[in-house]
Amino acid sequence: DTLQSFDLQINLQQDLSPADLAELDGALRAGRELSASAKLSQEAVDVLADGQVKTAYLTVPESVPEFTGFVHFRDRLTGAPLELGADTVLITEKLAAMLGLAAGDSLNLRNEDGETVALTIGGLTENYINHYIFMSPNLYQQAFGRAPAVNQVLCRLAAGGGGEEALSARLLGLSAVTSLTFNDSVRSAVTKMVGALNDIVPVLILSAAALVFVVLFSLTSVSLEERSRELATIKVLGFLNGELATYIYRENVLLTVIGALAGLGLGVLLQRYIITTMEIDMVMFSRDLLWPSYVYSAGLTFLFAALVNLIMFKFIAKIDMIASLKSIE
Repeated sequence: DTLQSFDLQINLQQDLSPADLAELDGALRAGRELSASAKLSQEAVDVLADGQVKTAYLTVPESVPEFTGFVHFRDRLTGAPLELGADTVLITEKLAAMLGLAAGDSLNLRNEDGETVALTIGGLTENYINHYIFMSPNLYQQAFGRAPAVNQVLCRLAAGGGGEEALSARLLGLSAVTSLTFNDSVRSAVTKMVGALNDIVPVLILSAAALVFVVLFSLTSVSLEERSRELATIKVLGFLNGELATYIYRENVLLTVIGALAGLGLGVLLQRYIITTMEIDMVMFSRDLLWPSYVYSAGLTFLFAALVNLIMFKFIAKIDMIASLKSIE
């Protein structure tokens, strides 16, 4: 919704003739289904850095101003927009992390023809699916000695412009078009893949809840057992069950507060580790933690701690003053 604001990707034949491009332009303008489009060149390349080789898509827009209306470059941490420089390239964040690269570093690109060029990284742009390297057409001309060949078109659908089936049929009838990809289908595939993780979340929450319950229940039980004479003495002195429970609960509340604060800090590190471990090479999951996550985590911790305290109240009420005072030290 924020990084790739196009609805349709049209894949074209290689080495199109001017007549094919003119026919394609006419088809794009003919119907009412599309509101805007941008042409680009995209090819698979090998990225070489520090002895590692990764595959990425080298993307060169025909017009940079038009292209930036469909694909938005920005820094993930700061949200600051990035510009496609005249003598530098932008690479996606996950690719840079895998190769240990940063802005200002150099990398080598090798295309399918075996041509290798050295380029400077101008910035790392936020992206979550596949690896991309974005380059201006002038820099491509300088690096490879030829103009980039258009083989893809990004389109935005017009509101109320018509059905996708009619548009697909018309475009696929062109000799220049090989395939179409609607972003909705990509979104559905990714949602299905990520949705599988949602089935794991309740298991993790229940496991954490069980751990809180067992730890606090065990600590409270041990405390009652070892301090039975002390608690019996307090009860003999006239303390009511509620006051005696408050005496015990104060310690549980303090332990819960300390545990929650420590857990929130360590939980961030654990979350980062789990997210990066689950990722495959071509996908990056969001590292963002929103404030509701902290609120829910702390809230659930205190909720289960309160349940333990309620359960333990009946054990506090059953303390036998005489038996406890008669027990051997």
